[in-house]
Amino acid sequence: MSKKAYIFSQLFRDVRMNSGLSQWIVSVKAGTHLSNVNQIEAGHQEPRVHVAVRLVAACDVRFKLFFFEIN
Repeated sequence: MSKKAYIFSQLFRDVRMNSGLSQWIVSVKAGTHLSNVNQIEAGHQEPRVHVAVRLVAACDVRFKLFFFEIN
Protein backbone atom coordinates (compact mmCIF):
# COMPACT_ATOMS: atom_id res chain seq x y z
CA MET A 1 0.00 0.00 0.00
CA SER A 2 1.44 3.36 -0.97
CA LYS A 3 1.36 6.41 1.25
CA LYS A 4 -0.96 9.17 0.03
CA ALA A 5 0.55 12.62 -0.28
CA TYR A 6 -1.62 15.28 1.31
CA ILE A 7 -1.07 18.88 0.34
CA PHE A 8 -2.78 20.15 3.51
CA SER A 9 -0.31 18.31 5.72
CA GLN A 10 2.70 19.94 4.08
CA LEU A 11 1.20 23.44 4.11
CA PHE A 12 -0.10 23.12 7.65
CA ARG A 13 3.21 21.89 9.05
CA ASP A 14 5.02 24.86 7.49
CA VAL A 15 2.46 27.34 8.85
CA ARG A 16 2.53 25.80 12.34
CA MET A 17 6.31 25.82 12.49
CA ASN A 18 6.49 29.42 11.19
CA SER A 19 4.03 30.45 13.89
CA GLY A 20 6.36 28.99 16.51
CA LEU A 21 3.66 26.79 18.02
CA SER A 22 4.08 23.20 19.09
CA GLN A 23 1.74 20.46 17.91
CA TRP A 24 0.42 20.24 21.45
CA ILE A 25 -0.45 23.95 21.67
CA VAL A 26 -2.19 23.82 18.28
CA SER A 27 -4.14 20.73 19.31
CA VAL A 28 -5.35 22.45 22.49
CA LYS A 29 -6.28 25.67 20.67
CA ALA A 30 -8.06 23.71 17.91
CA GLY A 31 -9.85 21.37 20.32
CA THR A 32 -8.47 18.15 18.85
CA HIS A 33 -6.15 15.42 20.03
CA LEU A 34 -2.38 15.75 19.72
CA SER A 35 -2.31 12.43 17.87
CA ASN A 36 -4.63 13.88 15.21
CA VAL A 37 -2.28 16.82 14.61
CA ASN A 38 0.67 14.44 14.42
CA GLN A 39 -1.11 12.12 11.96
CA ILE A 40 -2.24 15.03 9.78
CA GLU A 41 1.23 16.56 9.61
CA ALA A 42 2.76 13.18 8.82
CA GLY A 43 0.37 12.79 5.89
CA HIS A 44 -1.33 9.72 7.34
CA GLN A 45 -4.68 11.42 7.88
CA GLU A 46 -6.62 14.05 5.95
CA PRO A 47 -8.60 16.35 8.28
CA ARG A 48 -12.27 17.05 7.82
CA VAL A 49 -12.99 20.59 6.70
CA HIS A 50 -14.11 21.85 10.12
CA VAL A 51 -10.97 20.44 11.75
CA ALA A 52 -8.74 21.95 9.05
CA VAL A 53 -10.33 25.37 9.64
CA ARG A 54 -9.79 25.10 13.41
CA LEU A 55 -6.16 23.98 12.96
CA VAL A 56 -5.34 26.88 10.67
CA ALA A 57 -7.13 29.35 12.97
CA ALA A 58 -5.16 27.97 15.93
CA CYS A 59 -2.02 29.20 14.15
CA ASP A 60 -3.55 32.69 13.85
CA VAL A 61 -3.79 32.42 10.05
CA ARG A 62 -6.92 33.19 8.07
CA PHE A 63 -8.08 30.11 6.15
CA LYS A 64 -8.29 31.96 2.83
CA LEU A 65 -4.70 33.17 3.17
CA PHE A 66 -3.59 29.67 4.03
CA PHE A 67 -4.43 28.46 0.53
CA PHE A 68 -4.20 31.53 -1.66
CA GLU A 69 -1.31 33.68 -0.47
CA ILE A 70 1.48 31.21 0.00
CA ASN A 71 4.91 32.63 -0.86
